[in-house]
Amino acid sequence: MSKIAVSVVVITYGHEEFITTCLDSILNQITDFEFEVIVSNDQSPDTTDAVILNYLHQHPKAYKVKYFCQSKNLGMMPNFVFTLKQAQGKYIATLEGDDYWIDQYKLQKQYDYLSKNQDFTFVLGGNDALLSNGQYKIKEFSTWANRVYDVTMINEMSFHFSTFMFLKEAMKVDELLENSYAKDFSILFYALHQGKAFFIDSVFSVYRLHLNSNWSSKSKVKNLSWDFNELHFLIKRYGYSSALRKRFIHVGLDLYVALKGNRKEQLTVGLSILKNIRSLKHLLYFGKVIIRN
Repeated sequence: MSKIAVSVVVITYGHEEFITTCLDSILNQITDFEFEVIVSNDQSPDTTDAVILNYLHQHPKAYKVKYFCQSKNLGMMPNFVFTLKQAQGKYIATLEGDDYWIDQYKLQKQYDYLSKNQDFTFVLGGNDALLSNGQYKIKEFSTWANRVYDVTMINEMSFHFSTFMFLKEAMKVDELLENSYAKDFSILFYALHQGKAFFIDSVFSVYRLHLNSNWSSKSKVKNLSWDFNELHFLIKRYGYSSALRKRFIHVGLDLYVALKGNRKEQLTVGLSILKNIRSLKHLLYFGKVIIRN
């Protein structure tokens, strides 16, 4: 049996400026258990590969890292699933190559909670943001901290990929691949279908907002479209979830407003929302938004 308790999975693409900070923040973790690091470079167009190889050649803890450089670009979620399939740990911690952890006990705190609370499949915490101009954006997370969540409360949560740790066997890997729009919400959703989540009262990470980051580089319409399609897939599989329907309706209406001026796209989105409305309250809200836009 593997002695690895936690696998830290890192997906990276075009992160030559940031990847060493990311890896330092992982290898500087203080734990009383064994952990491994799985890094998958999704055929970066820059020198990320050379930077990682040089880093591992010099770092005394390089033995903890399994590095893969893909021969072709897989895409974000297939690359993430690839790392999951390499992981030996019972628990998975996640990070992208341009983000980093700021709490040296991040892994220990999360492992302790999950190992002592077997009915929980997911733990997370707070994160700050680093803007492209070098300024920090401190996020207030006290509203969510020290709270237990189940799948019915998923819309009440604030979350970021860089703070996740979850039970590996709770993840539906095949569905992550099947849903080409899947991202962090899907990961959280699947974990909460197998157990509960806890938001630890700690700031665990810094998320960089820069031109090449996965989401800040995309327009509002593209981000909302991605969220809408991710949720649409989940609705088809798990339509019984009222929390999921509520999120789908609200994201859909935000997208409808953002598409103002494109009546054809608005009609497609509007009809999709209408098919999933199950309450008078949501129907009235839908009508108000449609009339205004």
